[in-house]
Amino acid sequence: QEYKGRGPKQLSWNYNYGQFSEQFCGDKMILLSNPGWVASNPTLAWASSIWFWFTGGACIPQTGEICKPNCHEVFLGTKTMCEADKQAGRKYGLGWVTNIINGGLECGGAGQGKCDYRVNSRV
Repeated sequence: QEYKGRGPKQLSWNYNYGQFSEQFCGDKMILLSNPGWVASNPTLAWASSIWFWFTGGACIPQTGEICKPNCHEVFLGTKTMCEADKQAGRKYGLGWVTNIINGGLECGGAGQGKCDYRVNSRV
């Protein structure tokens, strides 16, 4: 199966498909077995986008995983910044949201300025 970007937010990676499927459909295997449904079913497409926006994506805090903040709080500026956020120079708004969504691919040294370009070209 391919867990490429699908839906308005471009849901990606098997762990996001699985956790969204478990929370929305009641069974993680539904979308892990049928990832294309996120592209072909408008309800799943929009629901997956809203799920990611309000959760920050897949995370299992019970295992000690540090979850990403949700995009909504970061965009509105209502997320409480921790010391790591301050040290990283994070600022509320679209730049930080882009970091949550594609941080490992676009932001910091990994992205070679793509994140900055995306934010500055649209604001």
